[in-house]
Amino acid sequence: MASRNGVLLVQCSDLVDIQKLAADLCGVVCVREQHLIQRLTWKISNKYYEADLDLMTTKGTWQDLKLQDELKCVDGLVLAFDPTEGQSFDLVKLWLGFVDEHQPAILLLVCSTFPSGDDVAGGVSRQAALEWCIEHSFELVELSAEIENEDQQEECFVEKVGVARISEALQTNMWSNMRRKAPPQENAAAAVASKSEEGDSSQPEHTSSQRRVGVTCDIVVLRFVIEVMYG
Repeated sequence: MASRNGVLLVQCSDLVDIQKLAADLCGVVCVREQHLIQRLTWKISNKYYEADLDLMTTKGTWQDLKLQDELKCVDGLVLAFDPTEGQSFDLVKLWLGFVDEHQPAILLLVCSTFPSGDDVAGGVSRQAALEWCIEHSFELVELSAEIENEDQQEECFVEKVGVARISEALQTNMWSNMRRKAPPQENAAAAVASKSEEGDSSQPEHTSSQRRVGVTCDIVVLRFVIEVMYG
């Protein structure tokens, strides 16, 4: 089975800057270009694991790329579109063929923001996009979304939005090359065990000293007894 450690970012509109999205995710612009795909290695590290992901960006369609071997490793698909353009959403729908064939674990539909009110002439409303996402197991992420109120900001658990949510969603996946980190409890236990071993290693020397003192005391007592008995 091929290693599934790839993330594919797809630009479905000229009004979307997929390179900026990639740079916001990992801090580096994709530079390794192969045909219609640009690639880089994205090193992720969180409290649970580390992994090296193959981050790819493209402006191509599923029809353009369906014969590319690189797509076999993709386990995370991010489709970026512009909701003001109906044609952009049509390009999104074409990627369902890729989803059916490769079944990536992470499916994200990304846009900047939706038109306000009923101003969706020729475009796609938030409701329509949400319904499509639910039907096809995608998550909708708005890059310009903000935390709704100050009370929510003060909560212990705050739901992430925008690029932070994309990163969080991708890091929840069980990547094929992930390297597990030891939990803090295991690290603490290891430290205690190490100290215990150090203590044990010094114990024999301490015991030897005690034995030497004991032997010396026995000799002194024996000499005293001999002197008393034999004058």
